Amino acid sequence: MNTRIYQAPIFDLLELDLAPEIFFTVQEKLQPVAAGTPVAGLTTLRRVNKWHPYFDEIVLDTTSNQLRYTHKPLLLYFFEKDWGTIATEHLTQLNAAQNKLNEQQINLLVITTGSLKEFEALAKKELWNLEVFEDASFEIASLLKIYSEKDPSWSRYPGIEGNVPLPALYLLDSARQIALDFPNKAIQPELPLEQVWALFANGSNTINSL
Repeated sequence: MNTRIYQAPIFDLLELDLAPEIFFTVQEKLQPVAAGTPVAGLTTLRRVNKWHPYFDEIVLDTTSNQLRYTHKPLLLYFFEKDWGTIATEHLTQLNAAQNKLNEQQINLLVITTGSLKEFEALAKKELWNLEVFEDASFEIASLLKIYSEKDPSWSRYPGIEGNVPLPALYLLDSARQIALDFPNKAIQPELPLEQVWALFANGSNTINSL
């Protein structure tokens, strides 16, 4: 009786890669910086079109016997047209608060990653008189951790197609420490401006160091 023996080809086991190929993106939830945190990095944006005098403006203080220099408080708002009517309403509130901000010697700066020309056209239409700074590389938004490539906006909020910073509001005191944080994760239509006025009414030494 003839017996046929069938033998499978011999492979070098060292060449086998038994590990499955899995591709995934690590998700890290946004952790916006909170009140009491110093903000380092604003004064390093001294490259062309990457710096604004409000970041480290100094003003002469004559309230004491000796002359010294300090910063004015700085209110930052992050505007993106992707947030629609809520973002527009936020800027309307800030524009209406300008007189009171000036009384408290608070500088207001709108930060956007969008086109400055588009913003200026919208400001003209809405009759806003707001100082704006373009942060196309998300540098300032990343400093405050309201933007991350690992936790994109489009994955958290319906209707948002791109990855944009939260419509946040931050008040930096004269020492460039966060006095008020409002990352606005819930996308609330009302800005906490009453909290800003309350901080000054309470006589914060750092904020009122001017």
